[in-house]
Amino acid sequence: RIAELALQLLNTSGTESAGFVLVKELAVRGQLSAPLADRLSAILAGDDRNRAGEALSALDRKLRSPSLMPILETGLQSPFADVRAWSGARLMLMGGGLELRAQWDHPDPELRKLAAIAFGRFSYQVQTPNQQVDLAEFTVAVRADEVAQVEHLLVDDPNAEVREQTLLSLRQMTFADTALDALLTSSDLRLREHGLKRLAERPANEQVAAL
Repeated sequence: RIAELALQLLNTSGTESAGFVLVKELAVRGQLSAPLADRLSAILAGDDRNRAGEALSALDRKLRSPSLMPILETGLQSPFADVRAWSGARLMLMGGGLELRAQWDHPDPELRKLAAIAFGRFSYQVQTPNQQVDLAEFTVAVRADEVAQVEHLLVDDPNAEVREQTLLSLRQMTFADTALDALLTSSDLRLREHGLKRLAERPANEQVAAL
C-alpha cells in the first residue's frame, strides 16, 4: 500500500516531494514495486531536471541493491548532463560495470570517461568479504568484441581526458582468453603489448598455435 501511495503522490502535481520521501523508505527496505520503479525510471529520463534530482536523492547513494540498477541505467538517457553523470556514478558504486562499459560511444564525454574507468575497474573478479554487494557478480574480463571499443577510447576518442583515463585504466584491465587474437592484431602498440603478455603466460605449445 505504501508503494501505491508513493506512486499516486509522484503522479499528482504538488505532492511529488512527499512521494519521494516514501520512495526513499521503500528503497531502503528493498520494496519498490515494478510500477513505482517504472515511474522513477521515467522521471530520471524525463525533461524535469529538479524531479530527476529528487529521484536520485531518494535512491540513497549508500544503497547497493541490484534491483536499483535498471532505474539508474535509465538515468544515463537523461537530457541533462549532470543527471547522466550522477546516474553513472551511482552505477559505478553499485558495480554496474557492464552497463557503463556499454557507454563507450555515448555522445557525452563524461559517460565515455566512466566507460573507460569501468573497463579497468570491473574487468576482474572482486573478492571483498565484507562488501554489501558481491561485485564479482557484475564483473567480466574484457571480451574480444570489446577490444575494438577500448582501442577507440584509447586512440580515437576526440576528448583528451577520455583518452587519458583509458590509458590509466588499461593497467587494470584483464582480458578474456578469447580476446587474445584481437589484442595481437590491434593497431595500437599498447594493446598489442597486452596481447604479447597474455601469450607469454600460455604454455609453449599453445603459444605456437596462437601465432
